[in-house]
Amino acid sequence: MLLLFLGLVIAIGVGVALAVKNAPPPSNPDNNSAEDPDDDEYDDLGGGIDYDDALNTTSVPSMQPSNSGPCIPVELGIIFDEYSEETGWMLVRGNYFPENPLRNDVVWKSKYYPKLEYSNKADTFSRCFPRGLYTFVFLDDESDGLCCNHGEGRYVVSSEGKVIQVGGKFEDNDTGEETFAFMLPYEEPEPVDRDGDGRDDRLGSLLPYDSSNMVEGQDCENFRLVVLTDEYGIETTWELYEGQNKNEGTLIADGGPYGSEYTYVVDYCLPSQGQSYTLFMYDWDRRGLCCESGEGMYKVYSGDFLIRDSDGKFGKGNVTHFTLPVEREEFDPNRPDGAVLRPSGPPLIWTTLVPRPSPGGGNVKTSYPTESPVIPTKRPTPLPVTPFPTMDEGPGGNKNKKEKEVTL
Repeated sequence: MLLLFLGLVIAIGVGVALAVKNAPPPSNPDNNSAEDPDDDEYDDLGGGIDYDDALNTTSVPSMQPSNSGPCIPVELGIIFDEYSEETGWMLVRGNYFPENPLRNDVVWKSKYYPKLEYSNKADTFSRCFPRGLYTFVFLDDESDGLCCNHGEGRYVVSSEGKVIQVGGKFEDNDTGEETFAFMLPYEEPEPVDRDGDGRDDRLGSLLPYDSSNMVEGQDCENFRLVVLTDEYGIETTWELYEGQNKNEGTLIADGGPYGSEYTYVVDYCLPSQGQSYTLFMYDWDRRGLCCESGEGMYKVYSGDFLIRDSDGKFGKGNVTHFTLPVEREEFDPNRPDGAVLRPSGPPLIWTTLVPRPSPGGGNVKTSYPTESPVIPTKRPTPLPVTPFPTMDEGPGGNKNKKEKEVTL
C-alpha cells in the first residue's frame, strides 16, 4: 500500500512539471513589439511606442492606468526645435529611478518624432490618470534642450488648465533629462524665486507685480487680462510694459504658455498717475487664437471698462496701448469695432478668483482657469480709445502646424 501511494505522488509531480514546461511563455510588456490594435501609434499597454532606440535609453516596464477613482486629465504641449528626433518624454507613477530603470512604473510615454514631420512644429497630447503622485521626465538625446541653439522650443505640462511646469532650456544640464514630481489633482503653489532672477522657478514668468504700497482708485487702477486659449495653449504668451514700446519701456508682467482651451484671468493694480502701458499678445505659430485651432480670444479691462475686446483673429501678435486712468470720452461711431472703449456694466464676478500676493504683500490676484470665457453681462454705449495696430514683432513659429494629436 505504501509503495502504491508513493508511486501516485511521483506521477502527479511529473505531470505538473510537464504542464509547466509546455506552457506558453508569459507576455512581456517591455519588449519592442508594442501592441497597438487600434493603430493609433500608441502602445495600448503603456501609452507610447517604444522609442528606446532613438533615445538610446534603457527599456522600462509600463502598465495601463487604473480605471478606479476619478480620471484627472494631464496635457503636454511641445514646441519642437529643429531636431525633433532627439526629443522624448515619459510619465512615471510615483518616484523616478534614473539609476534603476526597471523600477520605474511608466504609465505614458512618447513615440519617436521624425524630423521631417515634427521639426519646428507644435503639438499637444493628453490622457487621463487616477489621483496620486507622478513624475514627468523630459528627455533630450543631445542634452541641449529645446531652446535656444536650434529653435525656440519649449514644453508645458498642465492639468485641468493649471500649469504644472514650463521647461525645455536644459541650462547647465548634461544628463539629457528634466524631471519634476507632482500630485493629481494638482494645486498650484505660490511663486518661488530661489535663484534671485525675479522670475518664478516653476513657470519662468515674472513674479507678481507688487502694489502693496498703493491704494486702488487712488494710487493705482485695476488692470485685468482675460485669455481664452485655443487648442494650442503652448503657443500663447503675453508681455505687459510700462511705456509706449519695448525699447523705452519696462517689462512689469508676463504670462504663458498655458494649457489648451481654458480661460485665464490676471488681475493687477497698476500705477495710474497718467502712466502709459503696452500689452503685447503673442501666438508662436502666427495664427492668433482663432479660428483654425479653436475659438480663443482675449479681453483687457480697467475696472469695469472694457479696453480691448479681441476676437483672437490676429497673426503673430497684437498690441494694445492704454493709459491709466482711462479717459472716458464720447463715443465716435466712425472708429472700428476693435478700437473702442466699452463699459461692461457691473464689475466682473467669478467664483474661481484666488488671492496671490507678491512676496512683499499687496493686492495682486490671479485666478485658476475656468471652462468658459468670462463675458460681461451687458455692454452700454461704446466709448473710444486709440486704435490698436497689428504687431509685427515677438516670438516666431511655423505656419505648417502639425495636426493636433490627442490620446484619451
